[in-house]
Formats: sequence, structure tokens, C-alpha cells
Amino acid sequence: MTEIQKEQERIFELCKERLDEFNRINIRPGIFPMDYTAHIIQRIKEGAELKSVYLPIQWSQAWELRHHTSAISKIYFEQLQEIFDSCSDAFNYFSSAVTRNMDQSPFIKHPKNFFLYCGGGYNSCDVDHTPEHSIIPLVHVRELRHYQMASLSDIKRTLILYCLGGESPHWVRLKSNEFSKCCDFVKWTEKLRYTDYLEELRNASFALCPRGCGPTTYRIYEALAAGTIPIYITDQPIFPYEDEVDWKNLVIVVTPDKLAEIPKIVTSISEEECFAWRRRMKQFCEKYLTLERICSKILQQELKRICQ
Repeated sequence: MTEIQKEQERIFELCKERLDEFNRINIRPGIFPMDYTAHIIQRIKEGAELKSVYLPIQWSQAWELRHHTSAISKIYFEQLQEIFDSCSDAFNYFSSAVTRNMDQSPFIKHPKNFFLYCGGGYNSCDVDHTPEHSIIPLVHVRELRHYQMASLSDIKRTLILYCLGGESPHWVRLKSNEFSKCCDFVKWTEKLRYTDYLEELRNASFALCPRGCGPTTYRIYEALAAGTIPIYITDQPIFPYEDEVDWKNLVIVVTPDKLAEIPKIVTSISEEECFAWRRRMKQFCEKYLTLERICSKILQQELKRICQ
């Protein structure tokens, strides 16, 4: 067993000992997605090549516990900090989070030799308080089974533009909601069951995908999987895999000051162009948007990062 493998076993055992009890607390089932932790642990135990040590921390649960009763939260973050403090300068460490759940600062002081793969990204104003990180697709792990591309051969979409409203204090989301409610082109709904939301999404040619508290949104990837062209409304666009993916051929980016131009944008794209767009989205989803491929990509990127 190599030194890295020994350190990985120590971390696995320590996290299990210190965090398992807290990970079983069911605070708000179905609200926050599960992390990729279990799948990556399985890949490592099956022999995936690594030159760094994985920290199997359920960051979604950490986010929830941050807002839970003070006694539980205090103990949890003390245990989490002890795990970080046990990390050695002799190794590199990494972790994965579906959302931008490392913004527990100042709750957690992570080691300098720590890297995070996260779906939510970070606001530009957060950069001084966050670990070194890389963006991965922001998807609901629990809902990946619903990310199925509709048949391209017989799609008949009755809606031009769809938007699911949602609670977010961020000014871009609020401005987008105001626009959606007043625009005749947009069907705007809120508080739908997830399966009903996906049905509405698959019935539209375009979907408004405004950012939330983080700079990106689940809605982009839900739209891609539904074959619905995403219109990403943001003041800070971020995408994963930018060295491999030509995002301008998958997503339309609109800044908040250009919302009035959206009807012109969607009417300028022909049905033939929409069909070609859906084909590109289907290829992207098949290549990148499954649990296995996202986790494999994290492990590949981490190995490449350390070997460079």
C-alpha cells in the first residue's frame, strides 16, 4: 500500500467516525441534492488512480447543519475542522460539492493544499474566502434519473419560452422574475412538483435560466437535458469544461440589462436551427451529464492537476 493509499484509508475512517452520525440527520429531505461522495468513494476503492487524497465530506449536509440548532451545528463544525486540521502538508487533498457549499467560512478553515470541485461556483466578491476550485455541472444528483433527452424525431413544442420562478434574494433573479411576469412570450410558473416542472420544460423551445445566489443555476442543465435552449441570465457567467465545450453553441447568455432583447433573440432562431441546437445539447448530455461521467471527470481532472 502506498503512502497516499494509507492516508486515504485514514481519512475515510476518520470521516466515518466523526461525521456519519451527522450525515444521517434528515433535516430537509429533497431540498438540497446529495453530493457525489458515495460514488467517488466507490471509484477510489475500486482502484481509480489518484495522486491526492479525497475528503468524503457531504457539503450539502454541512450547508443544512450550518442553519440547524446551535448545539448540533457547533459540534459538527468542530468535528469537520478537526478533520481538516489532521491533513498533512505532505499530501494534496480534494473534495467535491454539488453546490457552492464551501461558503461555510468563517466556520471552516481549510488547509492550503486543498482543492474543491463544485457545481455552484463562487461570486467574484467571495474569492478571498474560498479554496482553490474548479467548476463542475450544477445538477441535482437525486434527480439525474429525470435528465433524459426527449426524442428529437417527434418533438412538438407548444411554448416559445418558459420560466420557473423561484425564491432568491439576488437582484438578477428578482429582475428576471419581474420581466417574465410581464412578457407575453413567457409562460411563468412557480412552486411546481419537480416532475411537473420538467414536463413544462420539455414543452418549451427556450427556457429562462436566471442565476441565483450563486453565479450559475440548476436550470441551465435541466434545460439542456430537456432539449430546451437555455437563456442564461447572469452578470457573472461561469461554465465547466471550458477547455473542451463550446458553450456559445449550447447556451444563450443575456446580461440583466438586455432582458428586453430576449423576444427578438428567440424569434430570430428558426425551427431548423432549434433542431440543430437540440442535437448539440443531446450530444453534450450524453458525454457529460451523467453521474458516472461527472465523477469520472472529477477524478481525471484531479489526477491531471497534480501531475502538471
